[in-house]
Amino acid sequence: MMESIDLSDRRAAYTVAQETHDMGLDEYMALTAQAWDATPLNVLPDRSSLLAESWQIGPCMLSIIDVAPFIFETKRVHLENRGALIGFKKVVEGFESGDYASGEYLSAPGPIELSDPVEIGKSISTALKIQEIYVPRAFIGLSFGKDRLNKIYPYSAIGKIVHAEWDSLFLAAQSGVTHIPERTVERFLSSFKIALGVHPQREDVRTHARELLFRQIQRFIHANLSSPKLGSATILSKFGVSRASLYRMFEPLGGIRTYTTYLRASKALIEIWENRLVRGSVSAARDRWHFRTGNDFNRTVTRLFGNSPKRLLAAAHPLHPKLNAPSNFAFEFLDSRYNGTLTQMAA
Repeated sequence: MMESIDLSDRRAAYTVAQETHDMGLDEYMALTAQAWDATPLNVLPDRSSLLAESWQIGPCMLSIIDVAPFIFETKRVHLENRGALIGFKKVVEGFESGDYASGEYLSAPGPIELSDPVEIGKSISTALKIQEIYVPRAFIGLSFGKDRLNKIYPYSAIGKIVHAEWDSLFLAAQSGVTHIPERTVERFLSSFKIALGVHPQREDVRTHARELLFRQIQRFIHANLSSPKLGSATILSKFGVSRASLYRMFEPLGGIRTYTTYLRASKALIEIWENRLVRGSVSAARDRWHFRTGNDFNRTVTRLFGNSPKRLLAAAHPLHPKLNAPSNFAFEFLDSRYNGTLTQMAA
C-alpha cells in the first residue's frame, strides 16, 4: 500500500511537477548527442522517437519513456561529458545489447542499472519502455566504472528494498499527488547508497548467492555465444542448477533460448552495420552467429526488432541538429546531466 501523504506540513514535502514530451527524430538525436551517437533503425517511420512522462520531485527527476529502436555508439568524448547528474534505469519492455569492452552488456527487464555506459562501444536496441531516475551525483557519493557494481537485482534483501522503494516512488508520482514527503525521497536514496556500497556494513554473502550465480551464467553465455554447442544442456551441466531454477532466472528475459537468440541477433546486426559496404556481410554475420538460413535470421530479427535486417539498417545517418529546447525542468535536468549543475530544485 502506498504511503499516505500528510499535506498539513508542506515544509517537509517536495512539490511534484509533471511534464510530457513527444519527440521526433531530430529532437531526440539532438537531446542525446552528448551522451552517444544514435542511428535510427527503420521500423516505423512515423513513430515518435521518444514519448516521455516526467516528474520533478525535489532533487530527483523520474521519467517513464518509450524509445524507438536505435544503434548507439558511445565514444570517449561522451564518457568525458558526464556532469552533475547520474541516471539509473529499469527496463520494463525490450532489450539493448552491445559490444562494450566488458563483453557482457545487456540491458533488459530485471535489474535497476546505471543508465549511462561506462565504456566505449556500440549497442543495438529494440523498442524500449524504461523507467529512469536522475539524481545529483553528490547525493550518491560514489564514482562509477566497469569494476563497480552498476546493477541492483531484486534477489538480495537490500535489492528487494531498493526495488520496492523505486516502485513506490513511481506509483506516488503517477497517482497525481501534488506533494511527496522529503522522507520518502531520502529513504529511497538511502536504500540506493546501501545497495551500492556506501554503508560500511554488508549482508551475509549467502543473500547474494542467486544473483552471483545468475551473473556468472550470463558471463558464460556472453563468452560462448560463438559456440554452436551453447544451450540449456551445456549450462545445466556446467553450473549444476536445476532446469526449473534456470527457467526462473531467465523468465523475465523471455527464457534462456530467447535471451541467447537475442544476443546473437544483436551481434550479427551490429556486425552487418559496421560492414554495410562489404559484399556478403549479411551472410557472413548470419553464419558466424549460428543462424541456419537466411529465412531463419530474417524471421528472428523481424520477431525481435519488428522488421527485416535489410530494412532495419536502411536508415539514413543524419547529423545531430542543435536542439532549440523549451525551458522546462526535464530539459534542464538532462542538460545538467552533462554540463554544469542544477540551478534550482522544487520546493
